[in-house]
Formats: sequence, C-alpha cells, structure tokens
Amino acid sequence: MVESGNKIICIVDTSLLLFGTLIPRDEIEYITSPKIVEEIYKNELKREIIKGYVANNRLIVREAGEKFLKEAINIAREMGELNKLSPADIDILALALEYNRRHKVIVFTDDYSIQNILENLGIEYRPIRRRIKNIIRRWRFRCRKCGEKYRYDIRICPLCGGEVTRQRDK
Repeated sequence: MVESGNKIICIVDTSLLLFGTLIPRDEIEYITSPKIVEEIYKNELKREIIKGYVANNRLIVREAGEKFLKEAINIAREMGELNKLSPADIDILALALEYNRRHKVIVFTDDYSIQNILENLGIEYRPIRRRIKNIIRRWRFRCRKCGEKYRYDIRICPLCGGEVTRQRDK
C-alpha cells in the first residue's frame, strides 16, 4: 500500500485494461481487483500484457477490505444501482472508497452505474471509450400491476404478485 499522500491512485476497471494502456509515472499507482483480472484473462494477448504490468509493478491486484465491500453494496442499493453491478463492479467501487480516504482517486470505467455512484460520492472518474455521464440518477421500483412504489430492488410485488420495474426517481 502507498505511504505517500501525494500519490494518485488510479482504480482500473476492465475497459482500461482492454482498450487502454497504463502509463508509468512515479506519482501514479494503478490498482485493480482480482475479479477484473479474471475477466481479462479470457483474452490471451491481454493476459500476457497484464502479467507484464504486475511483474513490473505497474499494476497492483488486490481485494478491497470487507468493510468497504459492504459500504459499496449499501450505497449501490440506496441508489437503486445494485442489480446493475457485477461482483467485479462492486470491487471497483469498494477499492475507490477505501483509497479515497487517504489519496486522490481516479476510477477508469465505462460503466454508467459505477459512474453514477462515483458522481454521487464525489469521486473522480474517467471513461475510456464512452462520454462522461454526469447526471446522478437515483432509482425507484414500481409494481406494474398495483403501482406500489419501493425504494429497493425487488422483482415481485409482495402486495399483489405483480412485476416490479426500475424507474428514475424524481
């Protein structure tokens, strides 16, 4: 872990590893999750590039702390984004939360749900191939049959058994 508060911590999602490059600079530390690496390992060429990044200390692969994983899940649930996130996405958010306590953090991601949560938290992010989405969205869930509204993502309405769909909160 970085001791200096002057380091910029770049949390790396799949999109940067697939479509970008990690530029070595003394003041930048690139960090990703083992789940992101698993996603990339399907691509043989990228697998070798990642092995080189790790071997040359250009990329740190580590798990986020349990406390930060729980915090990321709770925040995503509150914003109505949890059902849109993969376990790897949750890891990226948890790493951003963990490092944001002591360092400047930039998350490289094309995932709109991750961007939405980061925007809400005030954590900087940069897309790789998509434009920046800077509208914070919160979601509500509404039964199509009876119209009952829910704050959290559920699939079936407990009142009438109807399908519950996601809608933008106003």
